[in-house]
Amino acid sequence: MALPGECFITRDVKDTIELQGLSAESAHTFCSECDALLNLRVCESAAGFYIGFWCDEDGPWSRESYHYYQDYDVAQAALVRGNWAPRM
Repeated sequence: MALPGECFITRDVKDTIELQGLSAESAHTFCSECDALLNLRVCESAAGFYIGFWCDEDGPWSRESYHYYQDYDVAQAALVRGNWAPRM
């Protein structure tokens, strides 16, 4: 059971590495408000761009990346390469 805004990362059992290194295809969660499948993506806030989960119906769901990025392309490259640090 998830609390609102809480994320569960789904990955293969053999892949027990930390959240760092996961790409958009490697992690997802479900919105507890509308049950939509949420994938990792680049999101934007007043602080900058970040890697997180976004619900098209309910808006920002969570920030997963430790860092904010000044540029969308840099954040997208980090997500695609799996080269980003998670919030702990």
